[in-house]
Amino acid sequence: MQKPIVDQTADSRQILFDADVRIARDHVVLSLWRNSDAFCVLERRLVRSDDVVLTQILSLEDGDALTEFAAADPYGDHLRAQYQSIDRERREQIRPQADRKVRNSQVDPVEEIGLIDACSNEGELMALAGRVVTQLGGRSYIYHWLRVNEKTGGVDEQRCLIGCHPAWLHKYINRLWYRLDPFLEYAKRNAAPTVGSRIDLGSDDYWLMNDAVGYGFRSSLVCPAHSRSNAWVGVLQVSNEQPQSTG
Repeated sequence: MQKPIVDQTADSRQILFDADVRIARDHVVLSLWRNSDAFCVLERRLVRSDDVVLTQILSLEDGDALTEFAAADPYGDHLRAQYQSIDRERREQIRPQADRKVRNSQVDPVEEIGLIDACSNEGELMALAGRVVTQLGGRSYIYHWLRVNEKTGGVDEQRCLIGCHPAWLHKYINRLWYRLDPFLEYAKRNAAPTVGSRIDLGSDDYWLMNDAVGYGFRSSLVCPAHSRSNAWVGVLQVSNEQPQSTG
């Protein structure tokens, strides 16, 4: 059972669609649910043949996000019918702008951060995080929630909140970069926030870091967030496209 990022005891989600599709030795679970703010959130859970579980959470408040996410999915051809059903359901849930909750984009980010504990689901948390990151100079963010194997140090389970280009996490997962991500390795061993330029990179990290730049991850702030259990590690990565000297 996955450990929740936020307290779900007062969860305000409404499940709209759910499908489990086996593809060769893997299987993908796609779920669509509606947030209390009236926009939809997509959850894609990949259970690999090696039993590693990789989950992506994507807000569909922006209608283009689903199109980009589905187009980049390595299993997109197998999941075409499911994505079409999700898109139809999403469109049916769209409400007139006047009926939606509108927040002042200039709200004090410190005040916004103080609202995190009140979030009842990940959709609410992502909406809040997007506002805070933007106001503080960030362009993209990812929150990784990892269950680390105590014997091997590898990732047994990963849950990601996607606050970046919808295609990036597909590429990241498909190329198994979660096995050697230097930012995740830093977070496993440290508790203090740091900037990405201070994390030592190995020769195997070149393609990961080079490709990340193409998706807006040029300058990064890496913030470990450890739970009481050593098996779980949280990592917030906030980035922008500016050079590291100024970003």
